[in-house]
Amino acid sequence: MLHQVVTNPKKQVGWKPVDFKDPKGDLILSSRPHVGPYNFARATMTLKDTHPVTVFNGMLCQDLAVRQEYSPNLTKYEILLRNPKLPRNLFPRDASGKEILGADNYQLEALAQQGIRDWHIEYNYYAAPPPVASRDFVYLIEKRYVPSEDCYYTYGTCVDYVDCVYRKSKVVRGAVLFAWKFQFINGDTHCTYSSCMNPNGWAPTFIVGWMKTEIGKEFQNSRRLTYLEKNREKDLQWYYQTKRAASPAAKEAKVTTQSAPISDDSDLDSEFDRQQTEEPGNLMQEEDQRIPCEEEDLIIVE
Repeated sequence: MLHQVVTNPKKQVGWKPVDFKDPKGDLILSSRPHVGPYNFARATMTLKDTHPVTVFNGMLCQDLAVRQEYSPNLTKYEILLRNPKLPRNLFPRDASGKEILGADNYQLEALAQQGIRDWHIEYNYYAAPPPVASRDFVYLIEKRYVPSEDCYYTYGTCVDYVDCVYRKSKVVRGAVLFAWKFQFINGDTHCTYSSCMNPNGWAPTFIVGWMKTEIGKEFQNSRRLTYLEKNREKDLQWYYQTKRAASPAAKEAKVTTQSAPISDDSDLDSEFDRQQTEEPGNLMQEEDQRIPCEEEDLIIVE
């Protein structure tokens, strides 16, 4: 269901642009009439010279300090559970025992081939000044790469998690559905975001505002953070090297390298450049043929 929110045109009707200006980019905000307590938001923007992995490492980093750089109301962030089927080496720890984040972002395509879902449950706490009640959220979130579309996604929904106690006297638990789509075309990442939120009860100004125009400021700040990501250029190099290694010319060269002398790799470069300049649709078809993938529903935790 969440996958179709950002892929199915029939699910994208009824949105109207919000009066919001983005002088440093192409961010467009949209909204639609609320349904009862549920508010809706949608956004599109382009991240220049950026690969989706950089977005996962920056804007969607599982680190409170990074998130607070563009979302200061977020005062607590914690990973409660990961898919136990995920390989342990995707989440190494440093000498102090702290988890080193981001290694799994480079393996989303490999995980898709193996049929392993990169999901986790996380806790978010947003502080609000008295007498407004703060809000917290318990999310089931999945990151995935879909070979048939050559796109990256992350989407989530709020769930009841028995190991996360609901402190009714101190906080109001909200409910959110959201989805991000990241499509890499000609060196840029095209982003599409959709969400549906129920703040449960009287909504403080910062939450209502966030659903209207403050969300735009948050995305602008996250874009700035992404452009400052130290590994942004390395992530692009990683992507192009990976595609180069997977190209037919590279595979043929690997087979003949034991019997043939080393030659100029200009042919390999030409083949790779040709693939990069083809229409995105052709590349998607090739990727679809290379790695078959069946569409699956979002995991539901009871």
